[in-house]
Amino acid sequence: MSFLAVLDIFNYFMEGLIFLALAAAFWQACKNLAAADLASRLVGIAVSFSTNISMTMFSFSLQYIWSR
Repeated sequence: MSFLAVLDIFNYFMEGLIFLALAAAFWQACKNLAAADLASRLVGIAVSFSTNISMTMFSFSLQYIWSR
């Protein structure tokens, strides 16, 4: 389970980098649209990260490990 959580964290990080690169590429064409698109995608990553059950289970398992 914790292995999947690590992969999720890596995946979210890579998605963020890809979205930043796309925003930089489209910045010259339309700054307003690129900024709105980047903001909405980063909010989507934050929401999916905060509601992901594997992150909650990973946090609980770390608390259990460190409480011993």
